[in-house]
Amino acid sequence: MIYSPLNNDQNMIEVRNKRYKTIQEAKRIWLNVFLKSYEVQLQEYDQQYENEFLQLESHLLNNTNINGSCVYEQIQQHMNYQTNKLKQQVSMKIRSLRGILIKKSSTFLIC
Repeated sequence: MIYSPLNNDQNMIEVRNKRYKTIQEAKRIWLNVFLKSYEVQLQEYDQQYENEFLQLESHLLNNTNINGSCVYEQIQQHMNYQTNKLKQQVSMKIRSLRGILIKKSSTFLIC
């Protein structure tokens, strides 16, 4: 003989668990999409930076100023340093978020 309230309770628990899993998976997918779009946006900014920097280089080197080359090199060194620093910070944040996602995903799969 089957006791139906117990089955209904078990079914409700299973439905809630499936709902929770679906919501968590949707959140992970959304976050992955967001991170990917963020990476694409960073690449676009990097390309814009390169274009602007090439224009600056052209402008400084086309001037007949003797110090133009020296100024350009100093600007280039500073910009490269700042750009690399920002890229490193963003990369660390992305890795951290991915680590959290993987950790939560593996924890979720264990449950």
